[in-house]
Amino acid sequence: MVCTQVDFDFGKVQATDKPLHEFVVKNTGNADLQIENISPGCGACVEVIDYTKTPIAPGKSGTITLALLPEYLSGPVSKEALVKTNDPKQPNLILTLKANVIRPEASKSEAGETTAADSTDVSPEVTQTP
Repeated sequence: MVCTQVDFDFGKVQATDKPLHEFVVKNTGNADLQIENISPGCGACVEVIDYTKTPIAPGKSGTITLALLPEYLSGPVSKEALVKTNDPKQPNLILTLKANVIRPEASKSEAGETTAADSTDVSPEVTQTP
């Protein structure tokens, strides 16, 4: 089995995006290749969209489509999925999705900071006694 690209970098993505990538797996053996299972390292971060479920004949190719779910991520990220096959020489393959997740800036009041409009002067009053 050969996968010419085992990692893919989406570059900058928004936290609200759901970018997809299709990996191509070629059967270089002389028996049918079966993709048995795909397990994301983080189920909340990587989703298996589709993959070739039928046996892949020698010399033919199949695909694995994964989605990055950046909703709960921020900044540079790298997430993996483990592919299990019936290939006796390479039964496991790790595919990696990378991205730089950009989050919209929260307004100051959402971030817990006060603004001039919603703050009151709470300076202590100082009095002197003779």
